[in-house]
Amino acid sequence: MKAFFVSISFVLLFACSSKKKVCDIRVEDQIYLSIEKTPCFGQCPIFKMELLDSSSLKFNAVRFMDVNGNFEGDLSRKSYTDLKELASNVNWNGLQKEYLTGYSDLPSTILSYSAIDGDTTVVRYESNIAPENVSKLGTRLSQIQKTTTWKSVEYK
Repeated sequence: MKAFFVSISFVLLFACSSKKKVCDIRVEDQIYLSIEKTPCFGQCPIFKMELLDSSSLKFNAVRFMDVNGNFEGDLSRKSYTDLKELASNVNWNGLQKEYLTGYSDLPSTILSYSAIDGDTTVVRYESNIAPENVSKLGTRLSQIQKTTTWKSVEYK
């Protein structure tokens, strides 16, 4: 019986220590990011991708994509760290709500960001007229969308 308790204690100790290595990003250190591409008069891709936590992505491919539907994907720790750094370089409070060219045929990119629950900043831009840090973040999110291995899911 004593050996049983020692064995269980060892297993629990090992499980807890390995969990700390996996879960060392605290909830308060997480951010929310999303990118949405709107339609144009042609065949511009229409989608929305959300960073749900430090490693989970949700993707809704609407039209003019290789596939359409709802998908989930994983984000590497390095990609999350890079995104968080890029987002921290944006002066979210100093942004205009929109950076538009005035041309009706251009698709828009809509970025949403939140570091505090319930306090989300949304900026919409076309072409390359947004501030450089906003454009860099949008470009990086688009790259992640294109290079992620997506798994199809159904949402109710």
